[in-house]
Amino acid sequence: MIIERQALPDIREQVGDQTIAVRFGCFDLLHAGHLQGIDYAAEQADILVIGVSSDERVRQRKGPERPVQRQEVRLANVDEVEGVDFSFVVPFQALAVPRAIAALRPDYFVESTEYSRRRHGAGWLLDKLGVAYVADPNPSIQSTSNLITWLRLADETAA
Repeated sequence: MIIERQALPDIREQVGDQTIAVRFGCFDLLHAGHLQGIDYAAEQADILVIGVSSDERVRQRKGPERPVQRQEVRLANVDEVEGVDFSFVVPFQALAVPRAIAALRPDYFVESTEYSRRRHGAGWLLDKLGVAYVADPNPSIQSTSNLITWLRLADETAA
């Protein structure tokens, strides 16, 4: 279910004693690596909430040619993945991820081992709120950036 970020505090009340995991990402050109990561996050808790980076956040992190797909498309794609219970757009603003975590108060914060919990500035907050940090041990089997590079090379070769 796609929700507004302001609805995050309501999730805890809605799900009662069920556990909540949260995972964040760009999810541009949804691929097997994304699906693998979402599956792993879904295994950690009863309820999975996915934060999808806004277009502005993606441009800041990935460069001016990204995202390939608008945030509305990326959000709709993620929301259709089995195991995702709630999804929302993470805005382009300082401390957006820590603010979302504080509002949601999940039991688990899941991310790929290629990132550090300090990257989002959320490490101290996880400790303070008692949110367990879970590093997805599965190596990413694909990357959107690599996929885009491959498509460009294939297009140049075909021309």
